[in-house]
Amino acid sequence: MYDQHHPSSMYTSVIKGLSLCVLFSMLHSTIGHSEPTSNADDVLPRDAVIDSTEVNLGSDNIPTAPPEDTGGPPTTEELLQQIDMSKFDLPIPINESVIYWVDHFSNSGRWSASRWIRASGKYRNLIRAELKKANLPQDLMYMAMIESGFDPTAESQAEAVGVWQFIPSTGQQYGLVINDVIDERRDPIRSTQAAIGYLSKLNREFGGNWHLAMASYNAGEKRIYKAVSEKGTINYWELREALAEETQFYVPKILAMAILDKYPELFGVPKTANKEKPLILKQVSANKNQHVSTLADMAEMEVEEFLSYNPHILKERLLVEESTVRIYVPPNKAEAYTKNSRSTEQDRLSSGRQLTKDELNALGMQATTTDVSHHQKSFEHTVKEGDSWDSIAKQYTLSPTNLRRWNQEIETLEPQVGDIIQLSKPKAKTYIQHTVSAKESLSSLAKKYDCSVEDIRNWNGLGEEQEVKKDDVLWIRQ
Repeated sequence: MYDQHHPSSMYTSVIKGLSLCVLFSMLHSTIGHSEPTSNADDVLPRDAVIDSTEVNLGSDNIPTAPPEDTGGPPTTEELLQQIDMSKFDLPIPINESVIYWVDHFSNSGRWSASRWIRASGKYRNLIRAELKKANLPQDLMYMAMIESGFDPTAESQAEAVGVWQFIPSTGQQYGLVINDVIDERRDPIRSTQAAIGYLSKLNREFGGNWHLAMASYNAGEKRIYKAVSEKGTINYWELREALAEETQFYVPKILAMAILDKYPELFGVPKTANKEKPLILKQVSANKNQHVSTLADMAEMEVEEFLSYNPHILKERLLVEESTVRIYVPPNKAEAYTKNSRSTEQDRLSSGRQLTKDELNALGMQATTTDVSHHQKSFEHTVKEGDSWDSIAKQYTLSPTNLRRWNQEIETLEPQVGDIIQLSKPKAKTYIQHTVSAKESLSSLAKKYDCSVEDIRNWNGLGEEQEVKKDDVLWIRQ
């Protein structure tokens, strides 16, 4: 996605006085840190903060020529005159750049705009709620739309990850856990809280100027201070030409998408009413060393569904330093999860203390290399020499009873070398009816439904020699 907020050093340009006609004087001091910190006072002394309340910024609008009355369909600029600015909590100037991007996203780019708006349905309520709690403009949500299209697994070439596209160092400085097992940049709530911390600092540094704060999120403070110094203004729209092209486009894109999201019919953006169903999360906790399939089973969820609520989990096992890990389940599963987690023996493995490395090794709790970042539907174990139900269960911190229940097709007392053991609760089997056509046989049906002829015979009580004929109705398990 985007390579943002990664200054290797910062030269803080201090604006002491500005008038609309006289170039201001500036003080320079070097701040030695590789990434923004969460404490704005550590970055700029209080008396060095750019205070836009002391400066007559004038209008953010870049004057545009009055639209000509051609007698044809209304222009984008004419349509923009119809929007109600009270519906926005960010400043929305009607200038050439905003007009351009509204026109782009409502014409050649309308399918991208429509896709982003639909995708926003899943996370917008969560993000808006966090912004509201922090007393920040809720329309900052549209930054996430431009950063990632609301994809929590989005990753850029610069290793920026998640809805808010944090690079590792910045994410960690704002409190996100990032390691081989957990990456909270992919957690929509925690990453939003980190983004709020960073944006709040930027807003303070730039005296409440949200346009500069947003531009700094994209480009880094160093580049914005340099542009301010070069242009002698803190009006984002007047200093844009001193910025990289991506940052020139960044803010107007955000404002354009805010307009189109709130006025889709006016600008002809299609299918925005069909937004994804809002994701509602209940925060709970998981003990370290537990297996993802165990957690899903305790929440009475399929593994794939559980991972869709927890995109920040990267590995099968929670092999972490922390004693507990933040996870999420649907509110209607929280009670079951709490009840089941208290009754499972693996929750009490350590008898009230952390296991030593030797004890972990004795239990077979070595780190696995399976990457579940793409949300595998299930996990498997291939039986090796010396494996038993109990040893496999201990290796993956599972209940031996559950393991047997999930693998009922293995009828031997102990699994045999080469057997494939399912490590998660299988999906419930459903049956459909199939009416046999004239050209169909048991063999063709087995191929069609990816099963065996013997399976079909068993499901329908057919004898070994019995064949099917046209119009027979068969049960097929899926």
